[in-house]
Amino acid sequence: MELAPKLVVIALLCWLIYALFVWIRGIVHRRRLPEPSVAPGQVEMYQGQAFREICRRAANPGRRVMMTDYFAQRGWNRADAMRILAEP
Repeated sequence: MELAPKLVVIALLCWLIYALFVWIRGIVHRRRLPEPSVAPGQVEMYQGQAFREICRRAANPGRRVMMTDYFAQRGWNRADAMRILAEP
């Protein structure tokens, strides 16, 4: 067997192992989250509010914005924050 096919097989195996790791990590992470306290009907409104707050806090495009105090003031847990910051 030539070297090129071996490298392709090794690369595909590495990619498969990494994809499996990411999938399992996501499942474990979601199981550790508390139950969301925000009603599904309110998510869209809260997404708009959070987006406006992110824009207000960002000094320059591409900068990281810390929102932990914003979510804590509203009494939202990590599950709420993930739901609100998810793509609509």
